[in-house]
Amino acid sequence: AGAGPGIGDAKLWASGDITYCRECRKAGGCVAVGVECPEPRLLPDAQPGVAAFLACHTQWQYAGMGGRTGLRYEGCIALLESYLPRWQADDPPTWGALTVADLMEQVQVIESAMLTADNEIASARKAAA
Repeated sequence: AGAGPGIGDAKLWASGDITYCRECRKAGGCVAVGVECPEPRLLPDAQPGVAAFLACHTQWQYAGMGGRTGLRYEGCIALLESYLPRWQADDPPTWGALTVADLMEQVQVIESAMLTADNEIASARKAAA
């Protein structure tokens, strides 16, 4: 598991107990196709936003049976305030100039895309029923 997201390939996809393609990592490659894992590679500018979003993955707010409604920003801010100093110390060129506000802007972009995807999936299911 790990203390939170990082910058290196091995830590970029890890946040708490969630690891991208956990079974593939255990196997040393993608178990679905038997070749090197095709996990997405992020551009360096996108890595801080994704790491911040993964740090906030436990902060989703739900509305009854309506699904996710957004992230609890107070929880995200608290998490980012605790992670950011370590990230800045570990990789100053990537994290040094970033603030919690900068990271929250990036988190909100990803949050919006997730909520849009949720709505598209719900609409498709409703149309298929």
